[in-house]
Amino acid sequence: IGEGGMGTVWMADQTEPIKRRVAVKLIRVDRGNSRTILARFEAERQAIALMDHPHIARLLDAGTTDAGQPYFVMDLVKGIPLNEFCDAHKLNVHQRLGLFQQICSAVQHAHQKGIIHRDLKPTNVLVEDHEGKPVPKVIDFGLAKATSGLQLTEHSLFTAFGSVMGTPLYMAPEQAGFNATDVDTRADVYALGVILYELLTGSTPLTSDTLKRAALDEVLKLVREQEAPTPSSRLSSAGSLPSVAANRQTEPGKLGRFVKGELDWIVLKALSKERDRRYESANGFARDIERFLAHEPVSAGPPSSTYKLWKFARRNRGQVIAASLVLFALLAGIAGTTWGLVEAKRQQKLAVAAQVAESERAEGERSAKLVAEAKTAEAERAKVRAEAGEKLASDRLIEVEAQKKIAVEETQIAQAVRDFLQNKLLAQADTTAQADTLLKAGESSSGAKWNPTIRELLDRAARELAPDRIEANFPKQPLTQAAILDTIGKTYLGIGEDEPAIDFLKRTEALHRKHLGPAHPDTLTSMNDLADAYYYVRKYDLALPLFKETLKLRNATLGPEHPSTLESMGNLAATYLYIGNRDLALPLLVETVTLKNAILGPEHPDTLSSTDNLASANLVLGKYDLALSLFEETLKLRKAKLGPEHPSTLESVDNLAWAYATAGKHDLALSLFKETVKFYKVKLGPEHPFTIRNMNNLTSFYLDVAAKQAWLDQGTELAATCQKVLLVSKDTDNVVLAERMAKVCSLRPSDDQTHEAALVLARRAVELGKGHPYLPYFQMALGMAEYRSGHFAEADAALLAAATLGTNNAFVTGTSALYRAMTLFRQGQATEAEKLATEAVAKMKPLPADETNPLAGNAYHDDLILWLAYKEAKEMIRFKAVPPPTVKDDAK
Repeated sequence: IGEGGMGTVWMADQTEPIKRRVAVKLIRVDRGNSRTILARFEAERQAIALMDHPHIARLLDAGTTDAGQPYFVMDLVKGIPLNEFCDAHKLNVHQRLGLFQQICSAVQHAHQKGIIHRDLKPTNVLVEDHEGKPVPKVIDFGLAKATSGLQLTEHSLFTAFGSVMGTPLYMAPEQAGFNATDVDTRADVYALGVILYELLTGSTPLTSDTLKRAALDEVLKLVREQEAPTPSSRLSSAGSLPSVAANRQTEPGKLGRFVKGELDWIVLKALSKERDRRYESANGFARDIERFLAHEPVSAGPPSSTYKLWKFARRNRGQVIAASLVLFALLAGIAGTTWGLVEAKRQQKLAVAAQVAESERAEGERSAKLVAEAKTAEAERAKVRAEAGEKLASDRLIEVEAQKKIAVEETQIAQAVRDFLQNKLLAQADTTAQADTLLKAGESSSGAKWNPTIRELLDRAARELAPDRIEANFPKQPLTQAAILDTIGKTYLGIGEDEPAIDFLKRTEALHRKHLGPAHPDTLTSMNDLADAYYYVRKYDLALPLFKETLKLRNATLGPEHPSTLESMGNLAATYLYIGNRDLALPLLVETVTLKNAILGPEHPDTLSSTDNLASANLVLGKYDLALSLFEETLKLRKAKLGPEHPSTLESVDNLAWAYATAGKHDLALSLFKETVKFYKVKLGPEHPFTIRNMNNLTSFYLDVAAKQAWLDQGTELAATCQKVLLVSKDTDNVVLAERMAKVCSLRPSDDQTHEAALVLARRAVELGKGHPYLPYFQMALGMAEYRSGHFAEADAALLAAATLGTNNAFVTGTSALYRAMTLFRQGQATEAEKLATEAVAKMKPLPADETNPLAGNAYHDDLILWLAYKEAKEMIRFKAVPPPTVKDDAK
């Protein structure tokens, strides 16, 4: 799609990890000056890599082809050159100036990074149309030069002797020479001035026809010395003015008048031959454009007569000297003649003086009248200003009073929250206060618990905040109610009690939305907190729309780079990841991590959280080395920043453990899982929700390992795993632990002692788990254990109960049906067994694509247990049904 002095540019399709269309710049290495070209190519690649700006094409990748040709990959800019775009879309002058300001912003960014472009021109500024909005992109940094000691390449890179760098039509005077090395950022300011000149008039200060007729040294002399005519004078003399004006949606006369004056001054300041008279920066240039558009005084001004005379003398030094000598001779010759005329002139002046005196008297009277009128007008203006000042003061007073009111309301809310926490929550730990509370409620204090837990204190305080009581406690104070509900909800969440937390956070969000509106920062915070709570209990269907709405509103009200907006981006990306939508999760995660690194820094807790999620995405994609590297780096930074016992650090330990397990590094994974469980048991006790949650993670790991061993027919290893889990789960009252460990020892036939231990665990899970949301799992585990023990009738009853309770769970219903089919077959009911198995297989998830690594991708141990049941039932019953075709990517 393009060709230049160093190489070619191609349009290409990137296929992974993100599918998109890109531009690839490929270097030529077979030319005589290949060393110089390679150095410039490397310098361009490094220059682009330094920059990150919406109006500069980004560097996406770089490398070398098999043939040794260096290349780099950039954003594909589907645009056309700046002047062509403006004329094709007939942008008016205001629109062109707005577009030009964006280009100045990009150039300023390059200068701040220590890069001078040196070849700015319309063909190196491509403009795309994004939904009717023009978006410019600066490209081609092939002639870029570094400043401030920055090194763009390790190769030697000098301007070749006798060479000229740049395009003459847009070249600054200091570039217009052989071996021009004294070039700074103001050379780019000059080129921007030429671009603006062309945007206004349709032509450059030096026309291409003029340059075509001149030799190279004459061209360079013109660039250095010929002053640019003002844009307005160029318009007045242009034969193509009607078409130029039409392309700017105005009339020829209006266009010239609009440009004349301040726009002339701005352009000529940028095009000054002396660098010191130009704008100091691209930002300064853009700010003067902004002042012009805002009808404010511009910093550029018309050149003085003295400056013009000096410039003329400098351009025409020889002629000026000759003219001066001639003038001196003339003055000497006429001096005598002049003396004779002096007396005559003196008499004439006396006569004129009398006439002037009379005229001055009349003028004095007229001036006095004008002064009187001016004083009257000034008095009127003073009166108007005084009235305006009074209104301004009144408005300011109203604003101050409003701020005071807000401050008072916030203080009252904070005081109410403190009073509630002290009197309704913390005071309940006092034994006397507890007894008084019971007496007031008409209850006996006998049997009361005098050493309540935090959960019990919260439950007592929460009763005062029930929907039917909160208004009585805080009448007509909705924001106070919201603040207290929010505090209690977050406290529940902090101790791992998710369900009551969600109830309080839902009520907080509803009050904020009703009384502050959906776009208020407090409402957005409570929306995000509620979505977070849904996310933690894996209610992704409720979390996802809330995260989407919060991100949309924060983007609109706070801007895309605000920390709260970045927080919402990370939350939404994580939710996409955990519902299996990698096409949306991965690019959003990459963008979030990039922005957080740039804005918050790589060690910020929010940055580390998003980096952890990016690692999880790569783990799901099977990129184990990259995922482990990201997890390990995050853990290292969290330990250094937060300490080894911080909850976020422990979360990183847990995530790294799962990554090790998924990558097959079971010993490392088991060590980390045990480490976190031990820590939580010591710090929080065995019954704390966080301890139970991490214990369940350990059991999930054992179940993953055991299911994979069973799938690969590793009987000895599976038996060893079973013995380990029986030691871990002995005498446990944790129903999830009991259920999972029972399943570990029921995946394959084994000795009677093992099956008896598994049956004890499964029965305990069912007995203790009545009313538990996982009861269908417990019943299924009991059915599996009864089947392995040879109790086929009992197994059938338990499996039927599991399928009935778990009608909406494909794993429970499918696995239970296949085990039931085997129990029926063992009891001689072959026809019923085949029918039941055939129906179950029709609804099955496809078998794993990789037989050697069945848990790759998005598979879970539940999937593997179902597949194991299918293989065993198929071999026993010999039915013909097969599951759906195997697919390579099951993430969605």
